[in-house]
Amino acid sequence: MRLSDPFHDNTEENLAALLCRPDSQLSWSDFQVLLGPHLPAGAFEESVYFLPLAFDYVRTGEEAVTDVVTSIVWFVSTFADEMGQDGVLAACRAGQAEMLSSWTSTFQLVHYDRMACKAKGWGLEYQDLVQYSDNICCLTCDLVRFDRHQDIAVDFYQRLAQSTEHDVSAAWLLELWRAQADIDHPPKQEEITAAINNLEQLKAAVTTLLDSDLMSEEQSPTYWRAMLASFDAVM
Repeated sequence: MRLSDPFHDNTEENLAALLCRPDSQLSWSDFQVLLGPHLPAGAFEESVYFLPLAFDYVRTGEEAVTDVVTSIVWFVSTFADEMGQDGVLAACRAGQAEMLSSWTSTFQLVHYDRMACKAKGWGLEYQDLVQYSDNICCLTCDLVRFDRHQDIAVDFYQRLAQSTEHDVSAAWLLELWRAQADIDHPPKQEEITAAINNLEQLKAAVTTLLDSDLMSEEQSPTYWRAMLASFDAVM
């Protein structure tokens, strides 16, 4: 195996060391070098070997997952024609959709109180984070940004907005509606924005959650209180 370094952005020593590294020890930065989107070290035929390994890395939930997500989406978008000829494009599209399905199969809140925020170096009274929310925003924004497979992102949000009878889906719809104000936010794409901001579906989500156990103080004494206050403010 070799890497031709088409953009002449790496040294021979670094590329040799990269190729000698066991597949199981590849890091997020290695995948960025191998798959892009900025100056990938190999041509398609050379780098495609590493694409399944990148999918596996994301599935394990290791650090810097969003950086690897961007590499995957760019590579699958840029080389869609080549992958179609090789008969692997459908599997790679399904792999990206499966990431979204997996991340939204549960809804887990992490609450940081004042002491926990202080330990993190945050000057906040509290902070609530939803596990995988940033991952979802990153993947769907990349799907829209790189364009070729943005239909995966559109389908994800539209399906979510039509599944509010399920408490986990309802929670995710409200979280992604709320996340529009965050630095890491859902794509600003017409069909996606319409799905997230459909008031009837948002009302249905709130109704579902009020009858469920997801709005539990055990997960966070502040997240749902703030969410419902924000929702009431736009009604």
